[in-house]
Order: sequence, then C-alpha cells, then structure tokens
Amino acid sequence: MSRSTAAACLIGLLAALALSACQRTETQTAPAPAPAPSAASATAPAASTPAAVEPADESQEALMQQERQAQLARAAADPVVGVIERAELCLHFGGEEPFDDARRAQINRAFTDNRCDTVVADGDALKASRPQDAARIDAALRDLR
Repeated sequence: MSRSTAAACLIGLLAALALSACQRTETQTAPAPAPAPSAASATAPAASTPAAVEPADESQEALMQQERQAQLARAAADPVVGVIERAELCLHFGGEEPFDDARRAQINRAFTDNRCDTVVADGDALKASRPQDAARIDAALRDLR
C-alpha cells in the first residue's frame, strides 16, 4: 500500500469515527434508567452502600454484592477456597487506581468486605488446622506477604 493510499484510509477512518461520535451524542437524550435492584442487593442494609458511589455505579455495586454473596457461600463450603479468593481479590483491588471518589469508595469497600488486613493471618491459622492444604494457601498468600 502506498503512503497516499494509507493516508487516505487513515483520514477516512478518522472521519468515520468523528461522525460516529457525533451521531451517538445526538441520539443520547437521556440516560437509560438504572436496572431494578436484585434480590441480593435488596436484602443488604442501606448503610452498607457507600455514599460516594454515583447512581450510574449502582448496577456495578449490585453485581459486586452478588459476587460477595457467592464468595461467602463458597467459603462456607470450603474455607481454603474462601481464603484463596480473598487473597486474589485483595491483590486485584490493591493494584487498582482510585481515579475518582466513587472508585476509591469501591476499592475501600472491597478491602473491608474481603478483610484484606487479616487475610494473611487467617490463611496462616487455616494452614495450622488444615496442613494438607498448606501449599495451596501459601501459593495464594505469597504476593501478600
């Protein structure tokens, strides 16, 4: 492909993107209504929802609450899985950037919900009671130590 052909293709692509952005702006007259709260989020106490979360983040907050309930159920069935999942989530949210107040509140809530300040001690205690799972627990906690 010649340089002039490549330049023409690039200009055409940029024009299409600009037109697409303009059309999206014109068609967006009002934000879509938020989905109805799920059963899991309806049973959560109102005080557990951070005040700094924007309304647009409510559906994401509901999904996080549902995942938290599923995680608690898995942890009740197998405490080793519970500690491993907590460690993974603590690592994940520890690497997240709090780019605004809502995201900072979401990260702080994830740290609180997953008890990231005690996950290493909880894993060590679990290793003492379940030595057969010590290698799995150590592997999960390695990056948190």
